[in-house]
Amino acid sequence: MSTDPSALTKSERREIVQRAKPVVDKVQIRELNEVIELLSEAIADRSRKWFLIIDGLDEPWAEQNIQYNLIRALIESIRTFRKMDNLKIIVVLRDDLYEKVISKTKRSGFQSEKYEGIIAKVKWSPGELRMLINKRIEYLFVRKYEKRNIVKLYDVIPSNIRKFDTYNFVIMRTLFRPRDIIAFINEILENAAGKTEIGYKNVRDAEFTYSKKRLTALEEEWSSMHPMLGKYVSFLANRKEKIPFTDISVREFIEDMVLAIVEQTDSTTDGITELAQEIMKKQTATRILNMSKEWVLCLYKVGAIGVKPELGSKFLFSHADGHQLSRSQLSKDTILSVHPMLWRSLNITPNI
Repeated sequence: MSTDPSALTKSERREIVQRAKPVVDKVQIRELNEVIELLSEAIADRSRKWFLIIDGLDEPWAEQNIQYNLIRALIESIRTFRKMDNLKIIVVLRDDLYEKVISKTKRSGFQSEKYEGIIAKVKWSPGELRMLINKRIEYLFVRKYEKRNIVKLYDVIPSNIRKFDTYNFVIMRTLFRPRDIIAFINEILENAAGKTEIGYKNVRDAEFTYSKKRLTALEEEWSSMHPMLGKYVSFLANRKEKIPFTDISVREFIEDMVLAIVEQTDSTTDGITELAQEIMKKQTATRILNMSKEWVLCLYKVGAIGVKPELGSKFLFSHADGHQLSRSQLSKDTILSVHPMLWRSLNITPNI
């Protein structure tokens, strides 16, 4: 057998993995047992309260299928530990990882409502994010200049961008998450580095860079569930902010998308690629409509678009409203709205 990894055949690589896997698993099990023993000793003292926070589960710490099954087992075991009043276990999972775990380990008789009582979605309000960014700016200035004066957002950037409040301009281009607003503010500060003041052009230039990075980050965040998300999002490019559902549920639009997908992959990684393969075999009006709806639901879920399901309803954004949409809620009256964070990277024209 060759010692050069690049020269190994598929069967040789598979053999190496099979030989190494039991060894790795034994090491992980031994480490897990040590953690369990330590935890058992700690929680034996019923007079003290303990919080166990488990994070980093999206990192490649085990073979993928094993990883998904272990995370699923971890989620299920939390309900058992809830009986212990001096121990609180908190498992931190991104939406995309949780969805992947459930889809890959789903068994017959699965009921999603069983998990609702143990799941709390972390949501930040615009007010909370403003407090966070003010505290961060104050900390940075105290550390750098050793000044004890309170420094806030509008001491650093202008309070208005043309006719818009600057904070509202920034926050509406985020998914209401700390990482987003911090990234945008950092881009503004970096763009104005060396200048005596920050102006409209600095903010707009920063927005363009931020928008491109957010698009890339969105693709990376959801790559496990939707490996072709970048391709899906690209069909929003060079359009107006508001898009009638009737514009994207037509045969020509879906045919272009199907061809773009099958040119890149022949696998069925999600509902959209599955429908694309079906349409390639036989095109029907129902499949065209279903694929357009599946595309909308995917982009809504990841935060790329908002959806106004029917006349008289408001635009819903998954990050702000938390609503789940279904195919049955989409109709000829439905309107899509491209999220402002993607306007610059996709060359979107706002509806004014």
